[in-house]
Amino acid sequence: MHRWTRSRVEHRQARSFQKVIFVSKEQSLRVMREKHPEEVAALPTNPFPNVLKVIPKRPEDVKRIAGLFRAEPARGVFAVDYGR
Repeated sequence: MHRWTRSRVEHRQARSFQKVIFVSKEQSLRVMREKHPEEVAALPTNPFPNVLKVIPKRPEDVKRIAGLFRAEPARGVFAVDYGR
């Protein structure tokens, strides 16, 4: 798809998002360390991935927005979870 067309499509899709939040693996580790200190202390390395949380403007858009994302391990996307 041409770059200009792709950016227009992405812009239209982004209007469905209320916000997008990046949660680093380090942030996830800190949160889990606070909630489950004994279990996290036993971990040899940080197993938590970086995460993008996409908050839709309307609840009925969740499934459609989830369809915009695909698990692509080669590109670093290992899972798409939309609360099902």
